[in-house]
Amino acid sequence: MRQPAHCDACRRPLSPGDQIPIVAWLRLDGKARCCGARLRLRLLAVEVLGFALGATGMLGLLLLI
Repeated sequence: MRQPAHCDACRRPLSPGDQIPIVAWLRLDGKARCCGARLRLRLLAVEVLGFALGATGMLGLLLLI
C-alpha cells in the first residue's frame, strides 16, 4: 500500500492544497506548512518543467487538429 504524500522533513501527511507544489511553494514562501522546513528547489523546478512540457504538448496537439 502506498503512503499518502508527506513532508520530507517531518513525514506528516500533506493536505490536498499542499500537494500542488507550484501553488504551495508560492503561498508558503518555500517552506513546509507543518514544520517550517525549507522545500527543496528541485521539487519546484521539476513541477515547472513538467508543466511547461505538458503545455507545449497540448499546444502541439491543438495545432494538429
